[in-house]
Amino acid sequence: MKSNTIRRAFQLAESEARFTVESVSPEASARRIDVPVLLIHGSSDRETPPDHSRRVFEALRGPKQLILVPNAGHNQSLRGEVWQDIDAWLDRTLSAPTVGR
Repeated sequence: MKSNTIRRAFQLAESEARFTVESVSPEASARRIDVPVLLIHGSSDRETPPDHSRRVFEALRGPKQLILVPNAGHNQSLRGEVWQDIDAWLDRTLSAPTVGR
């Protein structure tokens, strides 16, 4: 049932936005991003393996950080101590000098 729901969601997205899911590449898109990016991924995610975020991370051009949350599965990454890491990243990123400021 879940795969059927996902299939229908993809079909709707393709129809409404006029694209094909197969033509979308997160890595290719990441190569065009040059602003700070924080990626958070569960190390035990079985639905979207952590290697997905690792590939996107490697493709990013700007300031970046990847947080792999230990023992977190899909939709379990934003818990506990990760919020301290998010706060620290935001503090560093917002205080970093930028060109043209």
